[in-house]
Amino acid sequence: RFGCLLVGGGEFKGKRWMATSTVKLMFKPQTEGLRELRSLGWIMDDYQFGERFPRTIAHTGFTGTSLCLVPEHDVGVVLLTNRVLPSRANEKIQEVRKQFHDAIAAALTRRA
Repeated sequence: RFGCLLVGGGEFKGKRWMATSTVKLMFKPQTEGLRELRSLGWIMDDYQFGERFPRTIAHTGFTGTSLCLVPEHDVGVVLLTNRVLPSRANEKIQEVRKQFHDAIAAALTRRA
């Protein structure tokens, strides 16, 4: 629902929950020229989320969960994982996340 709210410009099920200007800032780069591109609290253009769509934003959690929003297609994708099993040193989720989002991007491209 939160993803739908953001790709919907701050509106969800006909009700305004956030100002459009605030949502636009979430999809606007705030760290251009730095090592990582970020908006207000979101990762932008990270290889784990593919590079197919402009303005895609994402956020990850410690256990590997992620929320990726693709406003171009009005899509929010949630990946629920437990990367800390068997150990918190497990970093394999980055490649899994990339493959997962590449598959989503390919499906969106075919749908368009």
